[in-house]
Amino acid sequence: MTMGASVIQFFYEAMKSQDPAALAATLADDVVITEPSALPYGGTTTSRDEFFQKVPGWLDQFSTWQFVEGEIFGDGDRLAGLWSAVFTARASGETFRYQQFERYEVRGRTISKVDVYQSDMQGLIDFFKKNGPVW
Repeated sequence: MTMGASVIQFFYEAMKSQDPAALAATLADDVVITEPSALPYGGTTTSRDEFFQKVPGWLDQFSTWQFVEGEIFGDGDRLAGLWSAVFTARASGETFRYQQFERYEVRGRTISKVDVYQSDMQGLIDFFKKNGPVW
């Protein structure tokens, strides 16, 4: 496994263990993460701190989240990954399983760029609208 793939594998393990410090360690200080703009936390964040405030901060208001599995594609410092996770709404207990495709750029031992693509964007939006805070 190359260094880049090892970084992404550690990123997946940090998500699975839900360890914020380990997750933060995988992201460069100036990481650029682009989420689909249709999502309530969508758009581009340009730092690790901004990402943690915007994405996990919004999601933690109404749901729990569990990484299920992931696969890494590629080699070197540009890779891709396909992973799945399950959201569980705190109030209703409703669950939503989804897949997400991501393109990564790795710099040294951290991720410097992530482009996110949802496999079921409308399903995710519907779940958020039904179970989440107003957006």
